[in-house]
Amino acid sequence: MKITFLGTDTCIPSKGNDTASYLINDELLVDVGWNVTGNLREVGTEVTSVHHLLFTHMHHDHMISFPSLIFHWTQIPPGRDVSALNIYGPDETLIDAYEGALAFLQARRFWPNLKEPKIFPMKAEDEFETDTLRITCMPSDHAVPGRCYRITDKRDGTVLGMSGDTCYGERLAPFFEGCDLLIHEFSGGLSNVRGLPTKHSSAIDAATVARDAGAKRLAIVHGPLEAREKCLEAVAEIYKGELVRPEPRMSIEI
Repeated sequence: MKITFLGTDTCIPSKGNDTASYLINDELLVDVGWNVTGNLREVGTEVTSVHHLLFTHMHHDHMISFPSLIFHWTQIPPGRDVSALNIYGPDETLIDAYEGALAFLQARRFWPNLKEPKIFPMKAEDEFETDTLRITCMPSDHAVPGRCYRITDKRDGTVLGMSGDTCYGERLAPFFEGCDLLIHEFSGGLSNVRGLPTKHSSAIDAATVARDAGAKRLAIVHGPLEAREKCLEAVAEIYKGELVRPEPRMSIEI
């Protein structure tokens, strides 16, 4: 399985980075951050070659370039045809976010014959497949409805766990059990953020989930990157597996 980190940062990304977002096997886009079209081209991927878009949740920083992605598709010959794009996300909020993106673009005014993408609202434990991947979801525990994802490469059984934005919960480790790589947020850094209304995780929470899940590797993202090394020192006291230090536009194979 190939994972490309399009962004690894928080809601206001630093220069040269983007909010946490990913490309899996060059066929599944997970969240879009601030500049999805530019990020895809930076890693040598044609925007309209990626036919599956998966949202962890619909907070602004994870979907702010959603309209630009749709716009890009409408400008590629033969034009006004986005029907090859499949969009998945939490069933509670996905349709509203999609309609909001169309409203921002005034799409139905400018393109009355637009061939729209296929929208798949994901319920709590739904599953879907792409050419090489099987994706299973579980509700996250965040300030808005969200999903955690377990992504399996159908060719060799490799498993990627993705926490999305979530606070710590005992259901996380069983869901991610045995994964080859766990990508987990650490928005709280080294602070104890359990019980706060923002419902995020700390680096300690990420380490605990990775340890209890028996994850082979752990990458912490979407947290205070200036403190990442200190956070990783604390993580290493709890989690004894391999630590991955993702950088923007970096690809790894698992």
